[in-house]
Amino acid sequence: MPAVEDQYNAVDTQCKDKTQEKNKCNSQGRSLDDMIDTLKQEIQDLTTQLKNIKAEKKAVKRELSEMQGKYNQAEERKHRYMDSQGVVDQGKVLIYTRIEKYGTQFAKGDDDSEEEYDDGIAKEIVVGYAKKTREAKGYQAQAAVYNEDEDKADECEEENRKYQKANTQAMQYLTDIKRWNQRINEELERRKDRYLVDMEYTDSNKIDFFAKFFKALCKFFFNTQIIAATMEEFADEIKKTTGKKASKCTFYDFAGNGNSTADGSDYDDDGDDEKDRSLWRSIYSDLDFVVDELGLLFSETVKNKPLQNLCNNARDFMRLYYNGNYPRFAYNVSWAACEIITDEENPIQANPNYLTDDALGVIVSIFTDKKNFAKALFLSMQANTKYKTGDDSDDEDEEEKCADEDAFETIIGQIVVSVASINDKISSDLLNEEDMKQINQQRDCVLQKASELNIDAKSCKIIENFFGYFFSPESGGCCECGGGDEGGIMGFFGSIFGGMCK
Repeated sequence: MPAVEDQYNAVDTQCKDKTQEKNKCNSQGRSLDDMIDTLKQEIQDLTTQLKNIKAEKKAVKRELSEMQGKYNQAEERKHRYMDSQGVVDQGKVLIYTRIEKYGTQFAKGDDDSEEEYDDGIAKEIVVGYAKKTREAKGYQAQAAVYNEDEDKADECEEENRKYQKANTQAMQYLTDIKRWNQRINEELERRKDRYLVDMEYTDSNKIDFFAKFFKALCKFFFNTQIIAATMEEFADEIKKTTGKKASKCTFYDFAGNGNSTADGSDYDDDGDDEKDRSLWRSIYSDLDFVVDELGLLFSETVKNKPLQNLCNNARDFMRLYYNGNYPRFAYNVSWAACEIITDEENPIQANPNYLTDDALGVIVSIFTDKKNFAKALFLSMQANTKYKTGDDSDDEDEEEKCADEDAFETIIGQIVVSVASINDKISSDLLNEEDMKQINQQRDCVLQKASELNIDAKSCKIIENFFGYFFSPESGGCCECGGGDEGGIMGFFGSIFGGMCK
């Protein structure tokens, strides 16, 4: 028995020892679990910290990349405007700065801004280009003289170097215009898209009309700036080449009949360089977009009218119109014309489908008017029409008799659509009684709209007079082809969709 008890006690002791050992291990396990949890949390914190560092690194790299890009652009501009001695031409830097400001202003699209659009950029660039072009031609001519004398080889080489330098500087001015145009085109697309979103158009006809009308009208005002500056600065060259004063030159005198077209086809090549090389290309070797875009926009009759009068009218009008804010004018007129043409309850909808295509041709032809109707009407309405103030007024009846702020653009839109609806009567050699009846009907329609818009009597008289002279052969601004379902003005839209004057 004692032996058994001894054995029991020994085993019991072992069990207790093992239990203590197990408890110790459990305690150690719990400590290890705590350590593991702590390590896991530390790893998680470090991982988060690493992600934040990576994000900061990425942001810093992006910022450095942007700064490098800006630095490279600044360096490129600096070297582009340096002379051979490394001196920066501050005049060209100023032009670039003005172009950037113009683009930023266009991008903001603030129709209520009082900030003026800089209408002197085109003139500044064209003058600079003309100066360098004339210098280059002078050096080239002198080099040709020296080339005839074997003893003047060094002088000939020097003149050629001067020519290359002046010609390169001249081409830089053309690059400025093209970059300016590219910036405006990009911002024009964005601005058009913003307007369409704001107007919430769902009708594809409205969307297409507004987009094409708005963009084309903006391009009209942009490109005529360049044409006007060119005709002023190159008046002597134009007279020498064409035998005409610049004020008498037409679009065809500038672009020729074989100028490159919007579909990319080049000038006719029949071996007659004098015939195929247009006046425009003799002035600008690489600025075709101006005449290409206006060529699509102008009707046949407009192309045969003095171009300087049209460009000056457009420029003079925009200088008066809200600090030159032509995108505002283009937007409001495009919207008004779009609403009238696409209004199913409007009787004008009964007119042929070419009405939409003709509308833009009409507004361009209005600017060929020797009396500058748009300018005269705008000044009259500014002086005589009472506009709503937008403030809370105690006299609501009096406020109701005032015009909305966009009344001018609305009535221009109405005039454009009304004239387009009878475009085959424009510039007719002889207007018969039925023709006059249709013209008077559209005049009355416009005057009724003017009354609804609360436009003053003096301004209405200007509108009435406009219908009295605009359809005469001397004043009419649209195509003379007329007739049938094709309409008379196959301008910008007609050209796009395959229309042509007959």
